[in-house]
Amino acid sequence: MRILIVNRHIFDGVGGSELQCHQLATEWARLGHEVLYAAIDGAKHNNSLNYRVTPLHDTARGLNNFLFTLRAFDPHIVYWRYNKRHLLRTLISVRRHRPRAAFVFAASSIGDVSRWTFKGSGPLFRFNSSPHKGARQLADLVLNGADLIRSAVAYECMKFVDAFVVLNKDYLPLAPRPAGPRVDSVVHNSVPEGVVPFAWPRPYVAWVSNFKPIKRPEVLIDIAHLVGAARPNVDFLMIGSTQEDRYKMLVQTLPKNTHYIGSLSPEQVNGVLANATMLVHTSAAEGFGNVFIQAWLQGRPTISVYFDPEGLINEHGIGFVPGDVTIASHRIVELLDDEELRTAIGEKARTIAKQKFDARVSALKYLSLFNKALGQRS
Repeated sequence: MRILIVNRHIFDGVGGSELQCHQLATEWARLGHEVLYAAIDGAKHNNSLNYRVTPLHDTARGLNNFLFTLRAFDPHIVYWRYNKRHLLRTLISVRRHRPRAAFVFAASSIGDVSRWTFKGSGPLFRFNSSPHKGARQLADLVLNGADLIRSAVAYECMKFVDAFVVLNKDYLPLAPRPAGPRVDSVVHNSVPEGVVPFAWPRPYVAWVSNFKPIKRPEVLIDIAHLVGAARPNVDFLMIGSTQEDRYKMLVQTLPKNTHYIGSLSPEQVNGVLANATMLVHTSAAEGFGNVFIQAWLQGRPTISVYFDPEGLINEHGIGFVPGDVTIASHRIVELLDDEELRTAIGEKARTIAKQKFDARVSALKYLSLFNKALGQRS
C-alpha cells in the first residue's frame, strides 16, 4: 500500500501531531508499506528514516507542489493530519486527479471537530460573562472573520472524506454527519518510550507544552506562586517552544521557583518526567495530549486543572482534575507531602498507559481502517 502523509514533520518542529505521524510512518514502513511524508514547510529528512520525506510549501493559495506529489506518488491513501487548513483545495485535487485514492482525515485537536475556530481560539462560541473578556472575544471574532468562514467551509468538507479519525473518543460525536459512506474510528496516540536521563537539584513539578494561548502557561505561574508560599523547596520546570514574543518575555520574568528549560525531544521530556514529582497540565482543551501518556508511562500522577482526556484521570484515579487554580495548588501540596500516594497513583497510571497506548497497535488499526476506506472507493 502506498500511503501519503500530509503534515509538518517532527524534525522541523516538535509537536503532538508531528510525533504521531512520524511514529505511524515508521511502523507502516516497517510493515512493508511504501510511505511518503509530505512535510509542510520542511526539508528532506531521508538519511535516518525508513520512509521518504518530500517538502511542500504552505502558501495563501494552498500547498505548493501537492498536485505534483500526488500524481508522482499515486497513493492509495492520503492521510491528512494538517488540521482544516487548505482542506477544501486538497480534497478537490485528490478527487479530481486520483479518484480511487481514499482520503483519511485525522483530527488532532478539539478545533478540528469544531465548526467555528481560528488559530489559537479553541472551539467557539463559549463567551465569558466578564464584560472585559467578552469584549475581547467579540473583537477576536471580528478580526478573524475570514478564518472563521474558512473553518466552517473545511468543517463541511469533512462530510466528504472517506475516513474520519479522532484520537479522543469524546470527539467522535462532534464530527459532521457524512454525506456518503465514511469510516469513523478512534485511534489513540502513542509516544516514544526512550528516556534521556535528567537531573535537577531540588524536587520539581513538570509542565510540558508549546507556549500558546490555549495552553494557558500563565495558569502554571499562578500555581507556582501559590505552591511556593506553602512549599518553598519545590521548583516548577516549564518545557516547550516559545515562538511568540509575549511568551519569550514571559519566560524571562518567571518567579524564582519556576524555571524555563526550553524545547526538548520526546525522549528528553521522558527523562524530565521520570524524576518529576508529578505533571501539571493547564490547557483548557486538547485533542488528547501526548504529555499525559508520557507522564503515565513514567509512573507520574497528573494534575490537569481543566481537561480530562476521555475522563481517564477521574475514572481510574490517576490524578486530579480540580477545575480551579486554588484547588489545584492544594492538590499539588497534598501529593508533594505524600510520597506513598504519589507512587500508588503513578503505578496505576503506568498500567493504564501500557494497556491503551501502543504504536504498533495504532498502526495496525489504521491499516484496517485504510482497507475499509479503499473498499468504499472501488
